[in-house]
Amino acid sequence: MEELTDGLHEMFQKQIALQTKLQGEDFKIVGNQEYINMMVLAAMDELMEALRETPWKPWKKQQEFHQAKFKEEIIDLWHFVINLSLAAGMTSLEVKELFLMKNEINNKRKEEGY
Repeated sequence: MEELTDGLHEMFQKQIALQTKLQGEDFKIVGNQEYINMMVLAAMDELMEALRETPWKPWKKQQEFHQAKFKEEIIDLWHFVINLSLAAGMTSLEVKELFLMKNEINNKRKEEGY
């Protein structure tokens, strides 16, 4: 699990560096509503792009799963999810901790028939 935290931390650091390069040193990420709106829309668009690479249309006979393109869209999505996490003031460690806590809740819900 330590590797996950280190990898996630590295991803956060690289994304912070990219956003600093794109937006400038003085750019305010945390709580910036316009930025949050743009990142949510961008994430939604990446999800739709990922969906287009899958055979999700039951009425269409000729469909393929384009795994490489699907992976590319998921990675694009990760960039925007990290940006949203940063806009919420979250660190990679906090993301891990909150994920694990919510995962435990979801498992309990399943066990309890939620």
